[in-house]
Amino acid sequence: MEPQALLQHTVATFLGVEPQHIQPAFSLTGTRLHSSLARARLYIALQQSLGLQCPAVFTARTYGELHTAVFSTPAAAPETAPPQSRQSVAGDAGLSEQVSLAGGLGCGIDIEMVDNLPRVQDYWEDPFYTATFTAAETAYCLLQASPPIHFAARWCAKEALKKCDPAYSHMAMNQLEVVLTATGSPVLQSAMHGTWERLPVTVSLSHTTSVAAAVVIKSPALNGAHQSSPALVALSSSTAPVRPVPASSSMSTPRLQERLLPTLLGIGALGMALWALVRTW
Repeated sequence: MEPQALLQHTVATFLGVEPQHIQPAFSLTGTRLHSSLARARLYIALQQSLGLQCPAVFTARTYGELHTAVFSTPAAAPETAPPQSRQSVAGDAGLSEQVSLAGGLGCGIDIEMVDNLPRVQDYWEDPFYTATFTAAETAYCLLQASPPIHFAARWCAKEALKKCDPAYSHMAMNQLEVVLTATGSPVLQSAMHGTWERLPVTVSLSHTTSVAAAVVIKSPALNGAHQSSPALVALSSSTAPVRPVPASSSMSTPRLQERLLPTLLGIGALGMALWALVRTW
């Protein structure tokens, strides 16, 4: 099959429509591809079928834009194009929100339906999971009673981080990792500089049996020094210890405000995310 036809066929199969419906004007935003998770899955599908990596998958508004990004030439339009399918998949009700705050603060929010993650036979070998999660994350999730819930929560945390701080937007998902401290609190770390380093952000995860959500907050107070926290649990790809802040015998009012601000912002952001989710039901 010719590469152009293979691209058309791959997109059509992914969206569940006939290939003849995939024409240059076919909108990708009105389909299941409105969610970042679905775009990531299509990215992996194109990587497998065409052997290419195409970041335009995440931004293309129409099939024509995607075709041009892949082949550097516009897609040929038929003389009479069939009616475009506007079918959407109810299961892809993923929802994300982003809040930009003044004074160096940042807040990223992501919500995803657990069922939107692919169900596979082998999480260790599936291309989506190997490209999205570290070995430590996969091991942790598979030890839980319901692995998909925990995979979804980690997906949300990474998406929320990228919305919170654009510095991480170019990083591959498996270069970011959610790790739990000894007390069970989640933290985020990255391999941006070749070694795993804890990120100066606060992360909160939440889920039901069907929905996962995450809020990530960046605060100037967290950039200078990490708050004191227990060591990370053994299921981690990191070899770098968490750098604690020396304990103080008393807490001044400014220091108390620095610690309370990210917490209050997180509560408010999570409330906004849940409210937005309820509006979709």
